Parts: sequence; structure tokens; C-alpha cells
Amino acid sequence: MNDERLQNKKAESYFDGALNTGTGKVYLSSFSLNREYGKVTYPLQMVLRAAVPIHSKNGAPFGFVIIIC
Repeated sequence: MNDERLQNKKAESYFDGALNTGTGKVYLSSFSLNREYGKVTYPLQMVLRAAVPIHSKNGAPFGFVIIIC
């Protein structure tokens, strides 16, 4: 994948909740409008995000896997 297709989602409301969810737990976001590259997508799409955190071997948060429903 080219770097220009990557999106920084750190400012999104679900980011911290997903990253700080405990090991073996699933984070569920509130419903919100889907945004791509900082803009709401059209046609409008209400989405719910389910995320599982990934931790490094020493237990530090590394990232998360997210499914958009």
C-alpha cells in the first residue's frame, strides 16, 4: 500500500477507547457518520466500530484491529 492512502485516525473519537481496551476485550464505539480523509462520506453511512487491541510482548499498546459495521 502506498503511504498516501494511509489515514491518520488519531483524532477520531473511537481511537483512544479502542487502543486502551484491555487484552481479550472488544471495544464498541458509538454510532457515527463514516469519515474518509477527514470528510464525511456520501451517501451518508452510519457506522459502528468493533476493535480489539494489539499489545507488544511487554504488554504495551501497539495498535488495534478494527471492523466497521
